[in-house]
Parts: sequence; C-alpha cells; structure tokens
Amino acid sequence: ELLQYTDNPSEYLAKADVLVDFDAPFKDDVYISSKVINYLTVEKPIFSLTPENSPTSKLLESCKQTIVVSNYEEDMVYDGLIKAHLLSTQNLDYDERKKIIESYNVKNIVTNLLQKIK
Repeated sequence: ELLQYTDNPSEYLAKADVLVDFDAPFKDDVYISSKVINYLTVEKPIFSLTPENSPTSKLLESCKQTIVVSNYEEDMVYDGLIKAHLLSTQNLDYDERKKIIESYNVKNIVTNLLQKIK
C-alpha cells in the first residue's frame, strides 16, 4: 500500500507493526535521528539500522526488549527485521523506554540546563 501524505503521521505509526529508523551510515556520526526519539513514545517495536557504537546505538542499548539495533551488515539487517517483526506479535512492556523519553523531554532538558547555569 502506498501511503499518502498526511498532517497526522501518528495514524500511520499506529497501523505499523514495526517502526523503522535508518541512521546515516557514517562511522563517526555524532547525531541521533529525531525520528527515533519520536518513535520511543509509540508502543511499537523499533528496528534501528545504525552503525556500531553510533550515538543512536548507545542511546538504545538499554531497550533490548522492545528495540532491535542492527548495523549495516546484510545478515544482521535480515535477522534484525525478522526479530523486530516477531516482537510485534508479542505483548511487550515498553516501560524500559521511559528513562530515555524523560531525558529528551523539553521541560526536563530546560530544567537541567537552568540548574547547571545557576
């Protein structure tokens, strides 16, 4: 099914079995995909394709129950997609994501910055 443009992408996220995030394949990448931060708030398994030791892989390493992280090796990608799809058939507990979600909450970021400035 070809997805049409929408002002409300959450409707597509709700229909998805797995949310897929592709990180840039740069060895020394310093960025985290904003999409993966948004995905963390959706109670769906995430498949993240990202280089080893990237900021994204380090961020997600504590969420092994609901997130599958793979580098760009063909076998790992295939196995990771299969694992992520299998997760979508299970009743998962997404609480492991709460700490990351809270750390990227704008209010918490501003509060922490203000505390450091004082």
